[in-house]
Amino acid sequence: MVGTTYTVTVGAGGAGSSTSANGSNGSASSIVGSPVSITTVPGGGGASEASLTLGIGSNGGSGGGGGQNQSALTATTAGGTGTANEGFAGGTSFNNPASAGGGAGGGGAGAAALNASSLVSTAGGVGIATTISGVSTFYAGGGAGSSSSSGNRALGGNGGGGNGSNLGVIGTVGTANTGGGGGTSSGNSGAVNNGLAGGSGIVIIDAGITAASTTGSPTLSGTIYTFTGSGTITF
Repeated sequence: MVGTTYTVTVGAGGAGSSTSANGSNGSASSIVGSPVSITTVPGGGGASEASLTLGIGSNGGSGGGGGQNQSALTATTAGGTGTANEGFAGGTSFNNPASAGGGAGGGGAGAAALNASSLVSTAGGVGIATTISGVSTFYAGGGAGSSSSSGNRALGGNGGGGNGSNLGVIGTVGTANTGGGGGTSSGNSGAVNNGLAGGSGIVIIDAGITAASTTGSPTLSGTIYTFTGSGTITF
């Protein structure tokens, strides 16, 4: 609506997990004004392997993956649930008291992560593609789980999801401005048993008209405004 200023918030990615805490959920991205007001549900944090309670992935826009736990009394540990029209569930981990098991990936905007089995971790769920920027691009892929096996390294979901670790390779963070989840690292990769941070969000507005003014330095292609940081847009 002409004469209206919309406040744009680009959410930060959630912090990774540690041996004593689950990863934190991300922050919401939003466009707030009148008559438009849209706020996303932040992605769920991935689970720590430290205890049965911490091994459960957090709920969110997409759910965090379940963390493998040698001390768990159950064979599996659940991932977090997703939110309708936002994303899908994280996978369920596989627990093996006799040896390390497999951690599960987080859900993506386009699909749930698969469940882990034995030493095999699972990839993050695939994100979803949009052409709003003028080019088909995937966003919000899930981060991958980690494994203690040298032969298995799960990959992040298409859409910025970070890769998991294996016996010798450290995981990777989610890609900035994609909303992709962070991968995980096992102590067997030479790193501490920490999950990695998720990627920050992005807000793209196909306005159809030229804005009177903006703050936050969005990039402009025709009348498509891409915010990689928070700001405002006035018509």
